[in-house]
Amino acid sequence: MNARDSLRALPFMGEAFLELLLARFKIMGRKGNHILSGLQKANTHDVISITGEQKKKAEQIGRFIRSVMRRTRWNPTCLVQSLAATRMLRRRGLQGRLYIGVKRGDDHQFGAHAWVAVGDVYVCGGRQSSDFKVISVYNSGS
Repeated sequence: MNARDSLRALPFMGEAFLELLLARFKIMGRKGNHILSGLQKANTHDVISITGEQKKKAEQIGRFIRSVMRRTRWNPTCLVQSLAATRMLRRRGLQGRLYIGVKRGDDHQFGAHAWVAVGDVYVCGGRQSSDFKVISVYNSGS
């Protein structure tokens, strides 16, 4: 990325940082039903198709979140990342889905994971998503 591109990215990096911070504060000390308030349950049978421009925007949001995440002094959880991504998607009028999944590990401990996808583009958390059984899906935008 050259200097001009870096300068253009600053407002988006600031937005991503702010959204990660807000999401972190939103989940502190709250229970699941309050954390996901404001999101609507999704009909998973509806297929979301996206244009090339929408795909580019979704990928860009994911890059900004990952970039800022590497620079924070705290480690934003997958849920924090997903909540931040949903707000950034909504602001741009992009329709996506926030997924909540669970798995049982070899040590018989349960694990949970959250990720966001727009069409076939994973905005955040997509690398681990195949390891988890989806238990809830929410519309994340528009």
